[in-house]
Amino acid sequence: MFEKKVYEWRSHMNKLLSNVSLVEIKIGGINETSFVFLNTNNGKYVGTLLCKNVIKLIYENVENDSFACFIAEVYSKKLTTEETKKALDHFKFIFNELKYNELCLLSMESGEIDIDILCESFELKQEYASTSGMM
Repeated sequence: MFEKKVYEWRSHMNKLLSNVSLVEIKIGGINETSFVFLNTNNGKYVGTLLCKNVIKLIYENVENDSFACFIAEVYSKKLTTEETKKALDHFKFIFNELKYNELCLLSMESGEIDIDILCESFELKQEYASTSGMM
């Protein structure tokens, strides 16, 4: 999966959200990071993506140095043991890598930024529904 280009491996992931505004990133708790999303059309709350026990978080500006609010797609995938090893290698994580068997990969893309997160579990908290990648 990781030997392909990013847009190719994202096609093997589950789509969580589309066309949302990223309005807040919070880093806190014990290795927790949360992302708050609003609807791009009406500004209403869509949900909060909570990543627990974050191993690696990569934020890359593609177009410019400003913080991009628009996120075209948010993807997730629970990785197998083999995929986890490849992900740790792809994201150049070598500290205590034998500890991790199966991780979750989350990926956010827009024309301006890319965000990739490796974590042990995640939860998408929404008003009416909840999706989780608990391990």
